[in-house]
Amino acid sequence: MVIYGGIMKKVTFLALLALVFSLGAGFLQAAEAASDDEFNNLPGVMNDLERPEADAQASEVPEAPAASAAVNDSARTDDSMYTGCAICCSGFRNEPTLSCANGEVAHTFHEACIAQAYTRRPGCPVCRSSVPGVPVGRLDPRFLFEAIDRRAGQDDTIDQLIEYFQLAFAAQNRVQLFERNREVQVPLDGRFYPRQMNAVQYALWKLPETEVMRVLDLDIDFAAALNRRMPGWNWTSLDIAWRLKRSVPLLRKLLAKGALANKRARDDEGWLLRDVIAAEQDAPELVARLVRLFPRCNAALDLTGKTLVHLAVEHRRSVQTVRILLDAGATGDFGLASTADSPLHLAAKIGDSMLPVIQLLVERGYATHLRNHAGDTPAAAARRAASSGQEESYVQTIAYFDQLESPDQEIRDEAAWFCTIQ
Repeated sequence: MVIYGGIMKKVTFLALLALVFSLGAGFLQAAEAASDDEFNNLPGVMNDLERPEADAQASEVPEAPAASAAVNDSARTDDSMYTGCAICCSGFRNEPTLSCANGEVAHTFHEACIAQAYTRRPGCPVCRSSVPGVPVGRLDPRFLFEAIDRRAGQDDTIDQLIEYFQLAFAAQNRVQLFERNREVQVPLDGRFYPRQMNAVQYALWKLPETEVMRVLDLDIDFAAALNRRMPGWNWTSLDIAWRLKRSVPLLRKLLAKGALANKRARDDEGWLLRDVIAAEQDAPELVARLVRLFPRCNAALDLTGKTLVHLAVEHRRSVQTVRILLDAGATGDFGLASTADSPLHLAAKIGDSMLPVIQLLVERGYATHLRNHAGDTPAAAARRAASSGQEESYVQTIAYFDQLESPDQEIRDEAAWFCTIQ
């Protein structure tokens, strides 16, 4: 009986569950049917019987001519159709307006709109041509840096960059624009160093030499920006131009624009003058400018005792360069610690190409009787070099020393040399 009662309860539960499902399905079908009827009875909705008639009526509508349906592309692209500001797209009332200098199509703007656009990037926003007469107020501090980056990436022309520098100089915050620093990664000796540069120094680094020259040719006083020192390295524009560009013409231009050398770095004083003397290109006028900046030009350059005169002769500089150094007080009438060669020895070893320098050194009192560690005077050094198979390169040099020497002088030189080695 217990088992029979449990079975009956289960059967009753299943029957009730089936009844609930059947009633739910009926309700859903009725709701769907009612929603379809209500939708079909809504205003503006066609039922299935009305659709063919509607399609038939629609087919009777005449087609528009193709010419009237076609869009005139030339009319859409013709800038003469635009009668409003090319920036804000609103019309012109009594506000002052400006137009770009595009000869084909001049885009027109509200003066306030184009002035605001110029704070970040000058030129017409549509065609990038210039807009004469834009009132210049305060420009964005990143203005020149972004202009230099666009030129370095060939996005803008050099003429546009020149216009940007002129615009920055006319701005109210031009000091901030030219002298504000920006952190950059400077490559040197195969490594990158985070350093800060102002906009003028940044142009020296990023732009080619010819374009930097065009910027420096502007009638703008760059002296303050050129002479600001980079934090960390304490470099000025001369350091940047030489260490990163190695350009003698660029140094000339910077000095003409008022650039000064770094006089705070006492331990490295005169490095620029030394590098210019040792450069591939001889530049007497540049040496004359730099020698005024380094009064210690007669100091030894290293532990070997090499001076600027030694360096100039070693790199076969012209007689003009050597004369400039001597006139500035440079000395060097002594031998190097390693070889005991004086500048006269070094010139004699080079031969006839340095004969004007040899004559100048002798005229300035450089001793012809000094001997190096090999026991050679300058004349003997020239003869030793000629004996190596290049006699034709030392004919005039040896003849000049022969005119200077006499038998009595040679005896005195020999005696002095023996006294020094005892």
